[in-house]
Amino acid sequence: ELTVKLADGTEVKVPVKVNIIDDVPTITVETPATGAYGSEITGKVAIEFGADGEKSITVKINDGTEVQGVKGTDGNYTFDMGAGKTVELNGATGEFTYNGVPTSGSGATYEFEFIVTDSDGDTATATTTATVVATNLDGLTAAVTSSDTDVANNKDADNSNDLVHTVTLN
Repeated sequence: ELTVKLADGTEVKVPVKVNIIDDVPTITVETPATGAYGSEITGKVAIEFGADGEKSITVKINDGTEVQGVKGTDGNYTFDMGAGKTVELNGATGEFTYNGVPTSGSGATYEFEFIVTDSDGDTATATTTATVVATNLDGLTAAVTSSDTDVANNKDADNSNDLVHTVTLN
């Protein structure tokens, strides 16, 4: 209620209705996550913190531990997922990369859940999943040869002089 004093000195009470609208953050997936063995997973999200402003951005992979991003002076975020694996999020464009994909494997999915929180604690969540297909091993063959048949076949029965051969396929 608001009291208004008119020019003639009388006071009039006017009811005032206040409707507070909390401006919540939003996040949506613009480009779904994609990737392959031996490369990074990439994708893009759109983030709006609204009038309340930014508090934090966190990410978790495959329902793992939620990791809070560290915002650099360039406005980009780094999420340390452990063991040298990181998610990098461009704060201006929303593009992200994940460097934790091994060089080969039998197929896997990587689900990224991004959670944005504004300064008064409101949150929004977006999820995107990259499916990494199995490494194609068709046509790969390998052979180990040795010109020393005694060593290759261990003809002397002495296990202390056995050789270990490591074969790397590229």
